[in-house]
Amino acid sequence: MYIIYSKYNKIVVDIVESVTEVENGLEVDNGRLIYANPGNDLISVEVNNIPNDVKPQKFCYKPEDGSFYPNPDWVEPIDPYETIRQLEGQVKTMQETINFLLGI
Repeated sequence: MYIIYSKYNKIVVDIVESVTEVENGLEVDNGRLIYANPGNDLISVEVNNIPNDVKPQKFCYKPEDGSFYPNPDWVEPIDPYETIRQLEGQVKTMQETINFLLGI
């Protein structure tokens, strides 16, 4: 397995099966995706053991000893469907309150 990480903030960008350097980029998994890399900001490294909880963006890579650590800037993504359900509930409650106040 390979990881691709940012040389500036060490954030893991992707975990892939293969990486090939191409002109101005990194081709991963035999052409599945190409990461533009004109400034060589991304580094790929072969890693023998990647812990199961390590996920791209959520973890950083420490090249000095090959370890992973949590990304201190990571924020869990918001589930838009859950947010919509919550807002629908709030709208219903507000509408019921308005109807009550208007005597409807």
